[in-house]
Amino acid sequence: MPDAPKTIPQTVGSWRVLRELRAANSLLAEDDSRRVILKLLEEDCLWRNRLHPNIQSRLARVREIAHPAVANLLGVERAGSQLYLVWEYVPGKTLAESADLFRDPAALSQLGLQLCQTVARLHALGIVHGNIHERNILLSSQNAPDESPIENVNLPAAALQNTAILTHISPLLYDDPLADVHGLADALAAVAKTNQYPPDQIKLLSSSNFLDLNALQNFLHDPRSANPASTATADSPIAARLRRRTIATIALVLLGAAAIAGAFLHLGRGL
Repeated sequence: MPDAPKTIPQTVGSWRVLRELRAANSLLAEDDSRRVILKLLEEDCLWRNRLHPNIQSRLARVREIAHPAVANLLGVERAGSQLYLVWEYVPGKTLAESADLFRDPAALSQLGLQLCQTVARLHALGIVHGNIHERNILLSSQNAPDESPIENVNLPAAALQNTAILTHISPLLYDDPLADVHGLADALAAVAKTNQYPPDQIKLLSSSNFLDLNALQNFLHDPRSANPASTATADSPIAARLRRRTIATIALVLLGAAAIAGAFLHLGRGL
């Protein structure tokens, strides 16, 4: 039996829906002053038909980012039983749609470095994006006020005029910074494949080559580097927290094993 046709609401809160977007579960909407993107929240984010408290806490932190190279989260709106994230509308094309601007590997490296700076700022705030891919990276011709556009006089003019904007931070509770590192590497690799870079160049962009953001940045600074592994000496706040959590977990397991061994030894003496 075929699925019932999807019903698109005409309004969501105070927003008038204009049309459905190609991105999954996304709508273009407007009010009298501006346009926004409405992103349907998945059921994993809900608890008793409301925002899960942990998700609500994460979204509150995302709303406070106010970074010029990250699309702003404006709020949450309800339409019937469904909840939507309200995101700032950023005019421009996705990286997937603009891949032809980066036929020159140097242009792609410069774009990657710009994105690494943005991701580093998110991680410094303790936030993992969790949803980086070539369709969630927008190229806007309106340069962000305190961000440098791609700078290289030898690159195509169309590439020089664009600032990369990260959109749609995941509402899910991602806390591993590697998710962003690998997502960014995979997005750059997808553009390289579209432009038919040599296979060895594409292979070097494999996300498995990068252990952290510094490793990816070092590689983009010098793509001829034989080993893109990290030379970082300082952890990000998230990485440090994860390391402490891992050490604590191992310690608890060892203590538990010692307690069990001691109990068996005591039981053996009793026998």
